[in-house]
Amino acid sequence: FRSDTARSFDEGHRLLENTVTMLERQLRRSDNRISELERLCELQQKDMESLRYEISWKDERIEYLQKTLAEMEDSLPSSSTGN
Repeated sequence: FRSDTARSFDEGHRLLENTVTMLERQLRRSDNRISELERLCELQQKDMESLRYEISWKDERIEYLQKTLAEMEDSLPSSSTGN
């Protein structure tokens, strides 16, 4: 009876150790995946900041070009505007 109990305890202990080992492995994989996703998120944030800057710069450039075009059109003689 004693040896059956001891053997059953050993099997339960091994099963518990295997479960803990498996959970530790899954945790490491999850930690690695989280790190990958955090890096990806940082890259995407940098890309978005860069795109915001580019949009802002282009908006300012468009505004300048529209203003310059309007000034040029205003400086043309009325007869050459096609009216």
